[in-house]
Amino acid sequence: MSSSASARQDMGGVRDLASLVLAMLLAACVSTESDRTDRPSVLCVAKDGPTPADAVVLVKARLGDQGFTYCSGVLVASDIVLTGLGCVVALNDPDALDPRPTTAEENFISINLIDLDYDSLCERDRGWKWIEDGSFAAELGEPLQPDAIGVSVRGALDDTFQVKSIFTSRGQSHCGDDLAALVLEAPTNVSPAAVRLEDVSHVGDAVTLLGFCVTQEGPLATSTLDSQVEGVTFEEGDVTAPPRSLLLSHVLSVFASGGAVFSPETGALIGVITSGEATGCGEAGPEGKTVAVRLAPFRRMLIDAARAAGQPLHTERGAASSAGEPMPACPDL
Repeated sequence: MSSSASARQDMGGVRDLASLVLAMLLAACVSTESDRTDRPSVLCVAKDGPTPADAVVLVKARLGDQGFTYCSGVLVASDIVLTGLGCVVALNDPDALDPRPTTAEENFISINLIDLDYDSLCERDRGWKWIEDGSFAAELGEPLQPDAIGVSVRGALDDTFQVKSIFTSRGQSHCGDDLAALVLEAPTNVSPAAVRLEDVSHVGDAVTLLGFCVTQEGPLATSTLDSQVEGVTFEEGDVTAPPRSLLLSHVLSVFASGGAVFSPETGALIGVITSGEATGCGEAGPEGKTVAVRLAPFRRMLIDAARAAGQPLHTERGAASSAGEPMPACPDL
């Protein structure tokens, strides 16, 4: 082969390699419809954005002959609601006396989940193992069928969105993970809350609690309360709170299970209320505490819900917590 032919062959190989590299770069930059559905974009929101009060919704679940549960929930996309897992499961034993307090309202029973007696349900000093005494009180039942659950925006019972699928933390009892993501049949027109998906909460951080309360007269009211982080747990719980939780000062109200724990600095949702010691709307005792599950450990579950919905999550932009610790910018999901 002549030197000129060899050079032409070498140049052809270079051109082929360059074309291959260019094709790879273009493929990496061009989004397809399947890419957008399977990998929803993650949007950051401004750190000084206001907390969208309308993002807190009312979750109503039908339990058949056992009545209803009423809980709060929080929109984190136009059609994704986060709430407590205990709000959307069947009673653990339909024939047993349910330990949760009930109040008769018209022709149904409303079951209140806000006041869980952890001392009678859980062995705190043994890794939050649940106590089984035959009552099944600590165990969570199976998730309800999606068509048994409705979500009302702005507390309007006549403006209800149907749930089409449920993603859960797979918790087995009230002594452990307690988080559910509800994907709605149709998007709402409500601005969703941004979420904190990084472990940057610290003792001493200021927080704001927000949730619904159902009064004896029937009207719904939203309650807001300034609070403070008193404890943070990770894979292991401590005597004050289950794993992956926040212990907060003060209590919001009954029916606030599934309600929001917001950062007042950034407006981002950092946790979902699972229990508290409340007796009525805003009637928190001076020694009352709230337990909330943190969102950061469940980022994969939230991403899966967003993929199923085909909607983006709005995440917290980098800032500094009230404890002075830096918070990372929008995480790479």
